[in-house]
Amino acid sequence: MSGGNIVRPESVHMTGAYARILALANIVLGFAILSLFFYNVSDLYFVGDDAFISFRYSRNLADGLGLAWNPGERVEGYTNFLWVVVVAAGMRLGLEPSFFANSLGICSGFLILVVLIAYSRSEFSRITVFSFVAPLFLVLNRTFVGWCTGGLETQLYSLFVLSGVLLFLVERERAAPWPLGSSALLIAASLTRPEGLMFFSVVAGLFVIDLVHKRRSPRSFFTWLLPYAIIVGTFFLWRRVYFGYWLPNTFYAKVAGLWFEQGLAYLGVFVSEYRIVMLAVPILILLFTRRRLEHWLLAAIITAQALYVAAIGGDRFEFRFMVVLLPLIYWLFACAVREVAMSDYLRRLGRIIPFLAAAILVGLALFPVRLTLSENGRKSIQELNIEIIEDTGYMGRLRIEQGHRLRALIDQGLLPTDMRYATGFAGATPYYSGLYTIDLWGLNDVVVARQEETFDVVAHRKWAPRWYLEQKKVDMIEVWGGLVMPAERSANGDVVPDERCAGDVRCIRIGEYVVVFQTVLSEEEFAERFAAFEILN
Repeated sequence: MSGGNIVRPESVHMTGAYARILALANIVLGFAILSLFFYNVSDLYFVGDDAFISFRYSRNLADGLGLAWNPGERVEGYTNFLWVVVVAAGMRLGLEPSFFANSLGICSGFLILVVLIAYSRSEFSRITVFSFVAPLFLVLNRTFVGWCTGGLETQLYSLFVLSGVLLFLVERERAAPWPLGSSALLIAASLTRPEGLMFFSVVAGLFVIDLVHKRRSPRSFFTWLLPYAIIVGTFFLWRRVYFGYWLPNTFYAKVAGLWFEQGLAYLGVFVSEYRIVMLAVPILILLFTRRRLEHWLLAAIITAQALYVAAIGGDRFEFRFMVVLLPLIYWLFACAVREVAMSDYLRRLGRIIPFLAAAILVGLALFPVRLTLSENGRKSIQELNIEIIEDTGYMGRLRIEQGHRLRALIDQGLLPTDMRYATGFAGATPYYSGLYTIDLWGLNDVVVARQEETFDVVAHRKWAPRWYLEQKKVDMIEVWGGLVMPAERSANGDVVPDERCAGDVRCIRIGEYVVVFQTVLSEEEFAERFAAFEILN
C-alpha cells in the first residue's frame, strides 16, 4: 500500500502490551508508596499537647460558648481558625477530637500524594515513573509523615496550599475564564493559617504578570480575586470586631520582633538534615534552563515561606513550618529528574545513560531522607530549644494523663470547679479539666502576650508576671514536673511529700494523689481555700 505507513498487527499488540505493563507498574508503585505512607505514619503517630489548645476552643464553640479560651473572655489563642471550626463540627457529631484530628491529618497527607500524582498527568502528559518521585520522597521523610499526626492543622493546610497552587497552574494552562477552584482552595488555606495570605499574594503576582502579557483576561483575574478579597477580607474584619485585633493573639505572644539569628539556624539544621543542597542544585538548573513561569512560581513560594520562617525565628516544633514546602520542593526535584532522563545530550552517549543519570540523582538525593534524626541533627535541634517529634509525643502523653487525673478529682467532687489554674502547658490539662486557666506563655491571654519582657525561647517569648496572677486571683500555678502525682507512702503508711514540696512550692493531698503547685494566695487565703485538704507543705 502506498501513501502511508503500514501498521502491523503485532505493533498494535506490542503497544497494548506495553500500556498494560505500564499500568501494572504504576499500580505496583502506587501501592508500595501507599503502604510505606501508612506504615511510617503509624510508626511516628502522636498527639501533641498544643493540639488541645485548639480542641478547647473547638469544645467551647461546639457547646455554644463561642470562640473563647475561658468562657466570657474573647482572645484568639489559635492560628488555625478553619481547623478549630472543623474539629468543633466533629465534636458536635460525637467524635473524639484527637482521633478525629489525626484522621483528618492522615487523610490530608494521603491526598497530597494523590494530588501530586494526578497533577503529573498535566505536567508529564501521563502518569509515569517520574510521577512517583515526589510521593516517594515524602513517604520516607519523617517531617512529612510525622506531622500527618500531632492533632494540628499542618497537613490540611499543606493540602490546601498545594492543591490551590497546582489547580491555579492547571487553570492557567487551560486559560480558564472562571478560575474559582484555585481561589476557593487558597481561601481555605488562608482561613486555616494566616500565612495563606502570603501564598495567595505570590500566586496573584503571577496572575498579574499574565495580565500584562495578555495571557489571561481581566475578567478571569477578577473572577479569581473577588471571592478571596470578599471572604478573607470579611474574616479579617470579623476578627477585628470579635477579638479586637487584626492578628491572632498568638502572634503577639510568640513574635517579639525579627529574630533572623534563630530562624536562619532553624533553616540551617533543616537544610543540613535533609541535604537540601542535593535537591537545590538540580532545581536551580531546571529553573534557569527551562525558564518556565510555573516552576518559578513554586520557587517563589518556597522562598517566601523560608524568609518568613527565618524572620520569626522558626518554630518550637521540629520542622513543622517546613511541611508545607516539602511537596513543592520534591515536585520541582521530580521535574528536574525527568529533564535529566529526557536529555537529548545524554542520549547521545547511549540510550541508557539518561535513565542511569536520573536514577543516580534520585539515589543521591534520597539517601539523607530518613525517619530518624541524625545525631548531629538531634543535637543541633536541642541546642535551639526546638522539640523533636518523639519528645512532643511523649510530652503529649504525659499531659493527657495529667488532664485525666485533674478531671477525675473534679468529677469526684474532691476539687472545686471554680478553682483558678495557671500553667505553662496550656493544652490537655485545661481541656480536660475545664478549669478557668491562665496560659503563662500568653498564647491565650491578651495581657501576657503584650508584656515587653521577652525570653529567648522560640515561640515562647512572654511570661505572665506575678502581679497579673495576683490580680486574676490564681489558686494554683503549675510547676515543672507535673501537677497531680500519685501519693507515695512510707513503710508505715504515711504519705511521703513530693521532693518539690519545699519553699514556696505547696503540696496538698487529695485522695490518692498529691497536687504540687505554687500560689499567689496569702497564707490566710491559702489556708481558707484549701481547708478541706491535707496540707503537706
